[in-house]
Amino acid sequence: MREVFEKIVEKLEACKDIMLSDKDHDCFGEECKYQDCTACTFAKAIEIVKQEAAEYNDGWIPCSERLPECENKYGWVSCIVSVIRSHYPTSTYDICDSPYDENIVMHANYHVSQKIWHLECDEQLNALINIDNSTLNGDYVIAWQPLPDCWKGE
Repeated sequence: MREVFEKIVEKLEACKDIMLSDKDHDCFGEECKYQDCTACTFAKAIEIVKQEAAEYNDGWIPCSERLPECENKYGWVSCIVSVIRSHYPTSTYDICDSPYDENIVMHANYHVSQKIWHLECDEQLNALINIDNSTLNGDYVIAWQPLPDCWKGE
């Protein structure tokens, strides 16, 4: 998260430098011929923040984009995962009348060399199986994010 904000601040600083330079003009709502007036500079800053926020996705990394990487010699990575839990009736006596999916957030450990998610509910999932090829009933990890840093106090 810190890197995202640092990137935003860096780009806003560049916009501020333009505003403080002698290139700064005010277009006063007219079609700007300079593209570096105060209003246009702020518009660029707003676009930068929107782009960074869209890329950040609240810290979630889709599993289709990349899987966690290990920083220790044992190959385990602890993280938070977003799981889709699917349930489809398999008989007329099934508990649920209609199929449903639910989204769950939970802790998981990921083993880098085995490519296996170990969920907090004692379930193990193969990270290489695509959601289209997963079982009809069960869980599927769709995204993950690293655990946050510990609180450091005031």
